[in-house]
Amino acid sequence: MNKYWIKKQHNFFVTDAAWYDKKASRKVRILAETVERVLPTIREILGLKEEDGYVVIGAIKAQRTSGCWYPCKKEARVDYRVYTVDSCIETLAHELVHAQQYAQGRLTQKCGVFHWNDQAMGKHPTSHAKYLALPWEVEARSKAKEIIIILKDMGLLNS
Repeated sequence: MNKYWIKKQHNFFVTDAAWYDKKASRKVRILAETVERVLPTIREILGLKEEDGYVVIGAIKAQRTSGCWYPCKKEARVDYRVYTVDSCIETLAHELVHAQQYAQGRLTQKCGVFHWNDQAMGKHPTSHAKYLALPWEVEARSKAKEIIIILKDMGLLNS
């Protein structure tokens, strides 16, 4: 782990830059508390163990990107600067669905080519519309919404 990360519970970290961001410090602390509360449940729903991947709250350099799953590092990263706390949790659930897809071997990358259920799907598309239509992205968006409903029903998120 990076020496500039603040370790929280459940294989979860916050970057120093996020934690000490003067404009967002209150939001980051609320987000960190929320992640600590919901992360075990999200992992349980998806059948993931802590060692299947860790979670980082921090900035993402890519434009118009609120979350990323880095399969080589087994890292789910959520950008705290983008939206509300609830939308950050939905992004986290989305990225952890990708962790599940990789852990189950349904989504893989070989030489830059994505494979979905052992079928070559090509490289990362250049248009946003094509990206949104990728089957693993469709599934991740759908499951993330289901997870948010479950978390709200359990009282772990505000309604």
